[in-house]
Amino acid sequence: LQNVESARTRLQNLMPITITLPLEAAKLKKDYSKNELHDTLSLIRRESEHAYPTITVKVSRGPNLQRPGNEENGYRNRTSSGPNPKIKFFLTITGAVGDSENIIQCVTKLRNHFYKQSEVEKQGDVMQCRSTTYYFSGKVENVIKCFRVFQETLPVSLKFNVEESELIAKVRETAPKSEGELLNHFDSSWNLHVAMKKSVLGGEQIYEHDVKRFTGIITTTQANITRMYTYRRAIMSAPFKGPKVVAHDFLKFTGGQALKQFISMNTKYGFMYSMKPDIAGPPVYSVCTLPQMKELS
Repeated sequence: LQNVESARTRLQNLMPITITLPLEAAKLKKDYSKNELHDTLSLIRRESEHAYPTITVKVSRGPNLQRPGNEENGYRNRTSSGPNPKIKFFLTITGAVGDSENIIQCVTKLRNHFYKQSEVEKQGDVMQCRSTTYYFSGKVENVIKCFRVFQETLPVSLKFNVEESELIAKVRETAPKSEGELLNHFDSSWNLHVAMKKSVLGGEQIYEHDVKRFTGIITTTQANITRMYTYRRAIMSAPFKGPKVVAHDFLKFTGGQALKQFISMNTKYGFMYSMKPDIAGPPVYSVCTLPQMKELS
């Protein structure tokens, strides 16, 4: 499990994230053409303070410059009021989630370079963060935090094969006469769903010396992943429990733990809603004291 968690952490950090900085003409130091933007980016990339080898920056056309049938990055479709004539171009900054701090620094320095000083001193422009098909808007530091919180709500499953003798007696005796299924239910005390079904790798006991094999699948949210690892240890007999594994904490900011608890307590709602929306019932709203917005900034 240590290797599983290590691989999961690396994959989480390698997920691409895109920050889009709008270049609104009135806020810029000058009226840049696309070629001028490219030339300026080439110059500032050569400066050591802008050397971010794992981050790419490109110029995209603004919504008012989109050609019919070629809505770059989908901005025309997402602008309910139509093209915005004030925005000629966007700077699109892309990097891995693990490079979040460098992304923030890069966006900040680009903004300082292109924007008028009076605009730089303001609270900050609305920026859009894109990963796959999800979008978040706000200040660059906050959209990255928002993306991290969103990741914690995503489902995750742990799948493993076991022999009957490796399970604790309570699990083995749960349904001794079932057709190869020991567990299949949502455990509200752990906020996860567990299934223990007959394995395709020798689940039948044909001869007396044959052993029964099962495939276990534990499903929960990423916010609850440490308890998922712990649950696996809890249903295994002593010689097969393995070491304790603690999931990497991606919400290392004020209120992060409260948000993780809130997400975990709504795991059942999310699981049931994905299966049968009509019987999911209402989500849990007040399981803990949630952080205020000022605490998240």
